[in-house]
Amino acid sequence: MNITNFPYKNGPWTILSRKLAYDGKYAKLYEDEVVRPDGTEGIHIYLPTKDGVSILPYDKDGNVYLISIFRYSHQDYLIELTAGGIDKGEDHLIAAKRELKEETGIVGKNYELVAITAPKSEIYSAKDYTYICEVEKFEENRIENTENIKLIKMKLKDALGMVDKLEIFQASAIIALLKLKDKFNKTS
Repeated sequence: MNITNFPYKNGPWTILSRKLAYDGKYAKLYEDEVVRPDGTEGIHIYLPTKDGVSILPYDKDGNVYLISIFRYSHQDYLIELTAGGIDKGEDHLIAAKRELKEETGIVGKNYELVAITAPKSEIYSAKDYTYICEVEKFEENRIENTENIKLIKMKLKDALGMVDKLEIFQASAIIALLKLKDKFNKTS
């Protein structure tokens, strides 16, 4: 949202001014002076982020491939889908294929878009495109030096059990696992 003329109407909100509070390599953080829908004035934080992709690969034997990755903000290793950002001008399917190969070395086939989600937050603007795909082959991965990723192969039923035990709680992972379960149930 590139605003140059204030005040600016944003749905039921009015943006009176915008100040760049942080300008970093990966993110910009804005502090907007606003009039809220109830008429009160205040500050609203806005963090525009680029859209992303999440991918759940599976094989013909009923295995899924998740990752364990250390998440700085959670101070722990989480079990998630392979995921990453969509580069400017890049198609989300192309980004999904690129991220899957970079992070896991998996080359997928028969990609299926199963969900588009948005974070549960007022400050983020991104959408996440969630795919499932079949594993075609394994090649060498190209993990970035800041990523500590371990590929985890497990049966779909075991991954769903981890969802039930609240051990997997990434929204896109839960959706993809449930969609894959439905897909397998329809074909059997």
